[in-house]
Amino acid sequence: MSRARNIKPGFFSNEDLAECCMAARLCFAGLWTLADRAGRLEDRPRHIKGELFRFDAIEVEPLLVELEHFGFIERYEVEGRALIQVIEFAKHQNPHCREPASELPPPANQRKARCKHGASTGQAPGEHQAGPADSGFRIPDSGSLIPDSGDRTPVAAARPPRTRLPARAGFDPLGLPLPGFLTLEAWTRWVEHRRAIRKPITEQGAKLTLRKLTQFRAEGIEPERVIEESIANDWQSLQAPRGGNGTRRARGPPTQDELLERNLAVAAQWAADKRARSDSEDDDP
Repeated sequence: MSRARNIKPGFFSNEDLAECCMAARLCFAGLWTLADRAGRLEDRPRHIKGELFRFDAIEVEPLLVELEHFGFIERYEVEGRALIQVIEFAKHQNPHCREPASELPPPANQRKARCKHGASTGQAPGEHQAGPADSGFRIPDSGSLIPDSGDRTPVAAARPPRTRLPARAGFDPLGLPLPGFLTLEAWTRWVEHRRAIRKPITEQGAKLTLRKLTQFRAEGIEPERVIEESIANDWQSLQAPRGGNGTRRARGPPTQDELLERNLAVAAQWAADKRARSDSEDDDP
């Protein structure tokens, strides 16, 4: 069942969210309406597509992968049931007081937090609960306080941590699985360049760099050319090749097919990285 939710102006100026494609950003806002009062919903990409993109040729699975990669959602499984937790949902949403409590189990980190503090409400730590302090003007059907009006009492929230790739000692970026469009020779040149300028690539940085190269390719810019020009100019980060006027090549907005290709490439890269991490953990003594 869809629910009315609140959207703040900061949604459109969030630089982290801007790293996601437009379809992923729209999907993120749509997930709020599908989530219960704890910010949880079932991880059913086909069902989510039917609810949010029924009139568009958009695949939801790559969008969910992208949102998880940047820490906006957490995908987890409890007793064989695939679920999604919207990160910091309680910080930005005030569900209606009559909305029923969540019936979906929380992620493991929230379950541990509730056990530690002795709570047994079925809500995430810091989740808003209706009470006498809930006063002021509300947005119809959502119970959300309109900004700059009503009750201004801050609600303390123990926010769940954003998902980040774990640091691993002895990480070698040359051991990562590469997308098909990138040669090992070009990737090695970039890794050695970063070492030469005393800015070795970290595990998190390597994943984001490969994603950036995937974006360049979706925009019609050759990834190896990006690497060569960035090395030639002694840049620390990858920059798109510049034309004679010193600006990036002019290009219109990406088409729907290009966005889908980019999302699928990101999803494939993320899945390969996840398998590689799983294999490395199995090999550890």
